Amino acid sequence: MNRIIAIGCLLITGQAVAQNGVIVVGAGAGDEPEIRLYEPMTGSLVGSLMAFDTGFTGGVRVAVGDVNGDGTADIIAGAGPSGLSLLRVFDGVTHSMLLDVFPYGSRFSGGVNVAAGDLNGDGFDEVITGPGESSPPTVVVYDGATLTEIGSFDGDNATFERGLHVASADVDGDGDDDIVTGRVFGPNGSGFGPNSLMRVFNGPIGGQLGNGTAFNDFVQSGVFVAAGDLDNDGKAEIIAGPDGPVGSLTQTFNDTSVIGSLMFFSFAEPNFGGGVRVASGDVNGDGMDDIVVGAGPWTNPVIGPLVNVYSGNSSTLISSFFAGDPMNSNGIYIAGPWEPGCIADVNNDGVLSPADFSAWVAAFNAMAPGCDQNGDGACTPADFSAWVANFNAGC
Repeated sequence: MNRIIAIGCLLITGQAVAQNGVIVVGAGAGDEPEIRLYEPMTGSLVGSLMAFDTGFTGGVRVAVGDVNGDGTADIIAGAGPSGLSLLRVFDGVTHSMLLDVFPYGSRFSGGVNVAAGDLNGDGFDEVITGPGESSPPTVVVYDGATLTEIGSFDGDNATFERGLHVASADVDGDGDDDIVTGRVFGPNGSGFGPNSLMRVFNGPIGGQLGNGTAFNDFVQSGVFVAAGDLDNDGKAEIIAGPDGPVGSLTQTFNDTSVIGSLMFFSFAEPNFGGGVRVASGDVNGDGMDDIVVGAGPWTNPVIGPLVNVYSGNSSTLISSFFAGDPMNSNGIYIAGPWEPGCIADVNNDGVLSPADFSAWVAAFNAMAPGCDQNGDGACTPADFSAWVANFNAGC
């Protein structure tokens, strides 16, 4: 086996530069199961793929994350309710299918909600699912490195059977992503407490870190959830949008304390009640995650498949576009933008420095994931030159 002990005459320059990805949009129920990719500031369509057979019209729930560890965002699709509760993962470069499973069994027809996050710090994002509706609140986690199920747990009271929305980010600031759950919409008086209850869990087998209620205890709405570091303090905030006909209020919450902070209306139409699908990522490159919202289905009046992007720390509108026909009233699901990690930061300390070269040598000698710097899926001496180029380019 090749081993590297030391290399002299190393030229390294530059600093890490944020890279912005695309906003991923999944079709609403009633449309063909297409996933579309949009440039977030201009709204330009830059790619698309079919998540399921074209005859499927149950909607496509979407998430993004680097599942295969190649430094590129992969696309995760969960089928909506309609008799096909599939989970699929597509390679972000080739769109080839990486995973195709039924997380809740082939007979379950309630749909699959999806998220992605690196729960164990190995450089591969885990795939996280919550049941769409009419099911016990089982969260299922698939390992990104092996694409096998590695854990499951109750994301709510064991007798709660309305389904769970899921999200993932590092809420407690320990360096590993956590899992956020939010209740799917259902009527009040169900005996399960607040309809907009959110919970935060640690890792693939659970362990609750905190909980709280979006909006208030009396709002007849479930809650869509996302998470992102809106103030660049190293801890992700939770973002909540209503899953139900209660307006377009969007609210953020601080870390595991789940204390409400920012609150604003996502859409200008005062009577909108289609639900606000939420996501997060650094759209404008200022180093802080922003809030991305997508309109759910609504016909009175039709506002279309509208995507709005708001500054994460001020709720200022920074981008707005239609993800398709403005007269389509079926709604959309959204994810991203995903931001690739700094691949040259091999020791994952958040800073590019010569120490990362020593970390790369160790990764090479161990054939560890951080060795592959050119994205060819192999660990070879060519990755040394690729690491230098990545370092000098600031990732």
